[in-house]
Amino acid sequence: MRRVPLVASLVFGLVACAVSAADLPWTQLGPFDSLTGTPILVGSLVVVPGTATLYASGAAGAGVFRSDDGGGQWVDLGRPGGQDVLRLYLDPSTSGAVYAATYWGLYRTRDRGATWTPSGLQDQVVNALAVDPQSPNTVYAGTVPQHFADYGYIFKSLDAGASWSQVDALLYDWVISLAVDPLDPSTIFAGSSEGGTVFRSTDGGGNWTAVDQPLGYVHEVAVDPRRPGVAYFSWHTHFVFEGSVLGGTLRRTTDGGATWSDVAGLPKLRAGDFLIDPRDPSLFYFESSGSLFRSIDGGQTWGAIGPAMGIAACDSRYLYAISNGVLRYDLSLLPPTCEASSTTLCLQYGRFSARVDWQQSPLGPSFQAQAVPLTTDSGYFWFFGPDNVELVVKVLDGTGINGDFWVFYGALSDVAYRLTVTDSLTGATREYVNPQGTLASVADTHAFPGAVSAAPAVAHRPSTALVVASPEVVCIPDPAALCLEEGRFQVRVDWRLSPEGPSFIAPASPLTGDTGYFWFFNEANVELVVKVLDGTAINGHYWVFYGALSDVQYTITVTDTQTGATQTYENARGTLASVADTKAF
Repeated sequence: MRRVPLVASLVFGLVACAVSAADLPWTQLGPFDSLTGTPILVGSLVVVPGTATLYASGAAGAGVFRSDDGGGQWVDLGRPGGQDVLRLYLDPSTSGAVYAATYWGLYRTRDRGATWTPSGLQDQVVNALAVDPQSPNTVYAGTVPQHFADYGYIFKSLDAGASWSQVDALLYDWVISLAVDPLDPSTIFAGSSEGGTVFRSTDGGGNWTAVDQPLGYVHEVAVDPRRPGVAYFSWHTHFVFEGSVLGGTLRRTTDGGATWSDVAGLPKLRAGDFLIDPRDPSLFYFESSGSLFRSIDGGQTWGAIGPAMGIAACDSRYLYAISNGVLRYDLSLLPPTCEASSTTLCLQYGRFSARVDWQQSPLGPSFQAQAVPLTTDSGYFWFFGPDNVELVVKVLDGTGINGDFWVFYGALSDVAYRLTVTDSLTGATREYVNPQGTLASVADTHAFPGAVSAAPAVAHRPSTALVVASPEVVCIPDPAALCLEEGRFQVRVDWRLSPEGPSFIAPASPLTGDTGYFWFFNEANVELVVKVLDGTAINGHYWVFYGALSDVQYTITVTDTQTGATQTYENARGTLASVADTKAF
């Protein structure tokens, strides 16, 4: 067991409130229903790079539409073969050529949608397609069983779909996504659903090997067109808890698929779409945990630029999303925002930056605290080591309540530090100084005026891993439990809005081996932080600390899985609590 550091540590609580996120100004483009004038529900979108031509497929039998003026006017191209379209794909070899993957095979147009020709696989539900960019007549198709009781397969065509052969060597799974390496077209990646596996072929589909298994739904596979051996896939778990998918993120390989790791600086809760800009491959977009993230340096650093919208395409200047119609955002309208770094938190979609300088003694040297993002409005800093959370910071948009942005922070350490928060839109700065020996929790509800509307962003949650319990303990992590101190202690939280109201189970998110947090209303809003420390070397006990980011009624239950002993901590409604129990177990 790790021992508690000499500097006293404590978790603190902050008041939570319901706030609205900064929305990007999306423009509704259509297509529209000819009878009602309302936007048609769109299931797929492709944009021809360097042009104003867009193709959209409508859901529920609406067919395919084309716009030649960036979405101003749309032409109804009908339903290819009378089938519902699952997804559209561009054929890079021929201008005006598009593939339509349907429930009954693949269709292709060479005349911009005027006519559609069957392209084989008419007895298959085609769910994924990849075209060899160096040899566009070579096409790979992934299928899903029509009756959802069989297996999906991978097929290969050498004549642009005129004929096909099965090449997957019986992967026994549903094929959800495919990607060909543009720098080495003999390498193909396939993502599956039910088995949650990524497969790789290095001989043009002749042989396949499972290279990673995140145990969830592989949502999207993509290959970096500029850097050899670099590929990505997004995934999420099947397990749903109170309406939210609880696992998943973006994973990356830098050695052609031999090894994979989570991309740093992104959340690990609910992964969605992932895009690489075809005209500027340094621009990446990724949706997760209800937020939209962008990287402008090829995936090295990321920033949240707004709420998730269901992104579908991009072309350097514009970002497109699909839902009820096609939505477009002009990326040139993004104002300058905070730049995240190892010592800078970017909060409230990048409008605010937070930095911390700390000292062990008033006359000692000053050090920069290391920053770890949690959500778009909160994060923490560590001083002595990455396993010890020292200072939690949150910026909330309170403009709907009192016209201001609010700054909250709470110390997990009593050393001297200076917290500096800057509004990147106005240049205004607030400094909060903590003297040595002071354990502070501060709520500044008039920190920054909100006259200037909030902007899009830069930052998010760390790559954290669940603690794996050692063989002698029985704490098993689940979506509603934290396992702390090498898995010995289990923590659960129940909360309610009123004393007479129903009780809810709070979802849990681990941070370090001894610290984690719970959220109540929304996964992006940290509500309660809990820490268990081994203080046996000091007073013979394990210590429990917690701090509330909400003043609702809740009950914390901490269980020692080795002895069965339990401690419960009750918080009354309207109470903002910070508790240090140094004789808990």
